[in-house]
Amino acid sequence: MLDRRRLLLTVLVLTASGTAALSLLHRSDRDVIIERVGELADVVDTPQGFESPAARRERLERAVPQLVSQDVLIDIPELGRTRGRDVLVGWATRAASAEQRVDIELGPLEVRVEAEQATVTGEAVLELATPSQLTEERRRFSLRLEQQGGSWRVVAITAAARTHEEPEARP
Repeated sequence: MLDRRRLLLTVLVLTASGTAALSLLHRSDRDVIIERVGELADVVDTPQGFESPAARRERLERAVPQLVSQDVLIDIPELGRTRGRDVLVGWATRAASAEQRVDIELGPLEVRVEAEQATVTGEAVLELATPSQLTEERRRFSLRLEQQGGSWRVVAITAAARTHEEPEARP
């Protein structure tokens, strides 16, 4: 009888410990969404320096469908308001060239999750570099995401007009 009690107690302790460990490992929707936004910024970045337009387009065509819905709404002042993942891939392809590198740094993100929808707002610093020039601009942005096929996908991208930082005063 004592062995049964010990066995039952051991099973209960192990089950409770396993459940507690799994709950600690479970990531919140907020964490997953922040990760998705970071992945999207990384995809648009030019990896390891400069990249040919053909290689960039191929890489974007493979990665973007995992992150962005087919009919994504895009609203960027310099580019207008339009829809479509293919449009986004085209713009992102043209943003960099064999001579221009793109780097995106995200600032703090505000995430609001409501059921199967989420909104992310924040600021991004875009760095565009050629062998002879470096341009940096800051933009406020908003992304709307929805659960699609079991994962979070961007369904709307809105960016404010670009702002350039004032040149740093040097003695």
